[in-house]
Amino acid sequence: MSQRYRKHATSTGAVLSVTLDTGEAPKNNVEIFVKSDGIATFTISGSSDDTNFRKSTEINVIGPDFEKNHGFSNAYRYVKVETTNVANNEIEIVAG
Repeated sequence: MSQRYRKHATSTGAVLSVTLDTGEAPKNNVEIFVKSDGIATFTISGSSDDTNFRKSTEINVIGPDFEKNHGFSNAYRYVKVETTNVANNEIEIVAG
């Protein structure tokens, strides 16, 4: 049975960034949930060393308290989701 990895964070009136370390062996399946009380763009990036990140895609939230999820395949050890939107934001990353 494979191990599950999870990281969750919220911000109140601030930007938010969450990085998940999926362990030595990258996890193929990653699910990302994002929520914001305003219009926001969440950027998803991957890294092998937790320093140099490559942008994978973006998730756009189009209104107040709008929640959206995105599932994808991942080959990187570190997965980062972040938004520069100053608002009440929520990010959860699950891999396994």
